[in-house]
Amino acid sequence: MSAQLGSDALLAIAGRGGLRIAGQKLYLRPLAPADVSEAYHHWLNDEEINRYSERRGRRFSFDDIRHYLEDANASPDLLQLGIFMSDDDAHVGNISLRVTNIGARVAEVATLIGERDYWGRGVIVDAGKALIHFAFSKLDLRKITLGNYAVNRASTFKSKQLGAVLEGRFRQAALIDGSYIDVLEFGLFPEEFYAKFPEIAGA
Repeated sequence: MSAQLGSDALLAIAGRGGLRIAGQKLYLRPLAPADVSEAYHHWLNDEEINRYSERRGRRFSFDDIRHYLEDANASPDLLQLGIFMSDDDAHVGNISLRVTNIGARVAEVATLIGERDYWGRGVIVDAGKALIHFAFSKLDLRKITLGNYAVNRASTFKSKQLGAVLEGRFRQAALIDGSYIDVLEFGLFPEEFYAKFPEIAGA
């Protein structure tokens, strides 16, 4: 599978529109322009939701989001998926995998939980676990990276819960609320991930 990375749309390599990745209480699937709801639009324009995101301070129209999804689904290095709850199909957030180094088979995972009722309920770890397992077992990637601002303790906790190891601290590399803050970078190899979750190693 890795030999195809960079040559076709990553979504096509992963399974096209029929792709569905199961978590414990949720599933991940590709997003299409038709998935751009009022709620989705609100997530990307909510100041609190995006406080620790590179999206902060920006405004997005419905067309902006639709065009982004169209571009993402045609991209050779980006897999953009929605997070849906298994019990009622509620769309509660998004998760992405971006190949950052094709030759070294390294990709970055980023997550957005837009529905605040699902904050602190383990959704972000469940989704991350499902996508990272898919990346290692189906896409033959050899390393996943996760980054966050040091002040975002929930994101740091998520990375550690997934078995990732802190590899670097970029001092005062970002500006949040008028203060310069550190940026953390975590890395995760298959052996570390499956040591944390041995029950899915052969799945």
